[in-house]
Amino acid sequence: MIDDNVETDNRATLRRLALMDKVQLVIAVSAVLISAASFYATYLQAQSEKLQVKAATWPYLEVSSGNFDVERNEERIYYKLMNSGVGPAILKSFSLGFDGEYSDNPYDIFQRCCVPEDAETGYVITGGTGARILPAGGEILVFRIDRGEKNGAFYERMDKERFNLTAKACYCSLLERCYSTDFSGDIEEVEQCGAAP
Repeated sequence: MIDDNVETDNRATLRRLALMDKVQLVIAVSAVLISAASFYATYLQAQSEKLQVKAATWPYLEVSSGNFDVERNEERIYYKLMNSGVGPAILKSFSLGFDGEYSDNPYDIFQRCCVPEDAETGYVITGGTGARILPAGGEILVFRIDRGEKNGAFYERMDKERFNLTAKACYCSLLERCYSTDFSGDIEEVEQCGAAP
């Protein structure tokens, strides 16, 4: 009878030990799952913050042209590069184009598109579009042409052809993310900006 009680106690002890092992295994597996879920949540949060920082510093370049200066009430053709984004743009290259040919010098484009033979260009102002920082909301004057007494033919032709001008730019954000655009579609993210054409 004593042996039966000892054997029953041993079996009960073994069952308790097996149950404790199962409970410990469940606790250990739960701890691993909770740690993995916590790690994944932290990873997602870090990715989200990274995207928020990217969005908060994203530059977005656009071009604009017109043929009248409202402030001065004067006929004046202009072409501007503007940063409509929320962060500064580090402009690496900008070129103006006409009929598939590009140049970082507006005068090259004027000669290709708009200067009639023996015509005067008159007073033309060009801005520097070389490597520089363009703050959010900032703009760069690419060129400006005032209508004058002697440049009527050039002015008229330029006013018509400005709609056929194209442009290309490559620029980077402060986070060193670089973008290439031809101002006609989506902006493409690139590894780095190459040399100007």
